[in-house]
Amino acid sequence: PPVKVAGSYESVVTAEHKKKANILSAQADQVRTNAQAEAEAMKLKRAAEGERARVVASAEAYASLFTNQVRAFNASPTVYARRAYLQSLLRGGAGTRKIVMAATNISQTYQLNLEEKFRPDVLDIPLPATPKSK
Repeated sequence: PPVKVAGSYESVVTAEHKKKANILSAQADQVRTNAQAEAEAMKLKRAAEGERARVVASAEAYASLFTNQVRAFNASPTVYARRAYLQSLLRGGAGTRKIVMAATNISQTYQLNLEEKFRPDVLDIPLPATPKSK
């Protein structure tokens, strides 16, 4: 271009290059954004499929448990009822201290393991000093 218009020519060329750069930058953002959206959608889909599989497996396990319970009950209703009672006591009383009181008017006998199992930090409690007598 002639020297008089060289500055204007360069500004036009620079503007075209900036335009192309902006277009390419926008296309790159589009690709990145779409890839992130697809990845997030796939992640959510896989999480939902995993949860579905967990729920189905849990339901199947519960159904087979019920089937086995019916079989056990039909085999021996008394033993089943006592075992279910003791299992519920075990679950409900887990982690608690138990106190056993003897009764004389019962016909059932239970064998219990009454070993003390102190936590180590309970044994580390310092005892108060006893006053000396005069």
